[in-house]
Amino acid sequence: MQFTDPIAFEKFLAPAGGEVCIRPMRGNRFRANIEMRMLQRVGLFTIEADSFSAQKVPQQEFYGFSIPLNVPFTVSESGYEQTFGRSSAHMLSPGRAFNFQCKQKCHTMACNFFVDPLEAYRETMLQETAASQSILKPHVSLISAAGSGLFRSVVRAWVALGIDDSSVSEIALQEMEDDLLTSFVLLTEDAQALEKEAALPADDALKRTEDYICANLDTAITRDDLADMAGISIRSLSRAFDKKYGLGPMAFVRQRRFDACYSRLQGSEPGATTVTDVAMSYGFSHVGRFAIIYKETFGESPSASLHK
Repeated sequence: MQFTDPIAFEKFLAPAGGEVCIRPMRGNRFRANIEMRMLQRVGLFTIEADSFSAQKVPQQEFYGFSIPLNVPFTVSESGYEQTFGRSSAHMLSPGRAFNFQCKQKCHTMACNFFVDPLEAYRETMLQETAASQSILKPHVSLISAAGSGLFRSVVRAWVALGIDDSSVSEIALQEMEDDLLTSFVLLTEDAQALEKEAALPADDALKRTEDYICANLDTAITRDDLADMAGISIRSLSRAFDKKYGLGPMAFVRQRRFDACYSRLQGSEPGATTVTDVAMSYGFSHVGRFAIIYKETFGESPSASLHK
């Protein structure tokens, strides 16, 4: 959406970015384009502008992850000033004010993680209770494994949502948000916490998790669901799946969904369903991509399975 009035721009941005004062950096002319996507616990948006500054007072609602997509931007925060370029991104913690500046035509992507649902997710995922909100370092290296993981998760979500998020299934939306939250939590974990070793789950805990997955393939399955079912952290559960199957729990979910699609297509009466209906019912929003992977997996197209 195009804007020439910065105040109207501020109002449009408010659901994802909170209260912020936006003005042109050069002269009085303001021209910017913003695209926004809102999930239940995460807000994503991109901004393209000739030049602009954004001043934000301290807020407690979210963590803000901002990525420069073309030229660098500068952020002044808590008495320091830093420039963020291709290999870095800025993290705004709750309770911090900041001043964002980009003096030339810029393109920026941002993802805001709302605090209350994020903390609840973190406790479930790690099986730990957070003592308080974390103040994160503002500089995030996109070269690091955790920084790169969050960056890729944000980009995947943005690409998947596209121009019209109404075409994305509810299952895909929930699991997309789960991937974003997991990537954020992994970024915020300090090295010592990430290195903690936990016992692998007993066979019965893993079996319960497998049974839960197979019984819920047509609903959203998230990592915190699986951790809750197993009664252990998702890291320990991931190691157990990798040891048994050579892949993580979410890849296991994806494989089982392809198997379920195959069985359903094979067992359908002529004219009773379509490939699109079956794919969407198991969370595959991109039917063309689904068909490619399906054929690679089963050696025939989904339409061939349906018409047998």
